[in-house]
Amino acid sequence: MDYTGGQTLTKYQWDQIHQPRLVLFPGLQGEDEGAYTLTPVDKQHTLLFNHVYDNNHIGSLNFLKAIENATAKGNTDTLGLAYTKEEAERWTKEQKQWIDQWKIRSANSDEVFNDIIKSIKEAGKE
Repeated sequence: MDYTGGQTLTKYQWDQIHQPRLVLFPGLQGEDEGAYTLTPVDKQHTLLFNHVYDNNHIGSLNFLKAIENATAKGNTDTLGLAYTKEEAERWTKEQKQWIDQWKIRSANSDEVFNDIIKSIKEAGKE
């Protein structure tokens, strides 16, 4: 490809542009600049994410049902992330305490939109 008498791309280079792969370039930058670190989600957050998924996916919508039941009764408070007897037996005391500190909050789309707009306005003031 040579439109202006400048650079020419071979098929290999063209393919690289359209289907890039992860390429590491060690030694081309300073030690701190070129360093790559991966921080996986810690075990506590993995437990939380798995628990929420297990209780809120197609075929198991326990949390959605709990929210619907609460809102039908006029309860707009937050709900705890309840866990089953099997989970309680499998988890340590610390794991249960970790899950217990998280809550479900339901909000309608207008509330969410207003919260977003408010956050944007406040961020602009800083």
